[in-house]
Amino acid sequence: MQRVGQIILFILITALTVFLAGYFIDFMGARNPVFAFAINWLVMTLVAILGSALHITMPLPPAYYRIRPFEANGRLYEALGVRIFKIILIRSPLALLNPTIHYKGDRSALFDLESKMRDSETGHLFIFIIMILIVIHMAIEGWWNFATWLMVFNIFFNVYPIMLQRYNRARLAPLIERMRLADRHAS
Repeated sequence: MQRVGQIILFILITALTVFLAGYFIDFMGARNPVFAFAINWLVMTLVAILGSALHITMPLPPAYYRIRPFEANGRLYEALGVRIFKIILIRSPLALLNPTIHYKGDRSALFDLESKMRDSETGHLFIFIIMILIVIHMAIEGWWNFATWLMVFNIFFNVYPIMLQRYNRARLAPLIERMRLADRHAS
């Protein structure tokens, strides 16, 4: 039932976004920030709904998910503002858009949480690449202002969520590794 509510929320926000984009196209033309926001939102919504409804996962090679040494202490992501992004995400209605990424309190839930974080990261990476292709096309067409706005929203909608998932997974990694070692020693 929670998934249905999430899909309905996505649909409502998307309908509002389409309406506002249409209004602003008539008012300001197609090269404005609201339309760039709408394009980003629509691509993100499409991928989220299709992934959720069809239970599509697109895992990348394990090497991609490996936490790199420069990520392990979290300082880089903190310097880039990922903690502020996290606060905004948690304390705003945006938290309703992905209610599955929460720790439920038991041992198996920790592994499930890490898996959901990877899925979220992968989805945002996929959307980021789609948006980069659109940005490149808009730049080739000479729509520099629009390409810039698309990229700004792409960073907010996709780069920061990717960084947040990597930041959180880096914080969980030592605990998960200890649990895996304990499981190996117990068997």
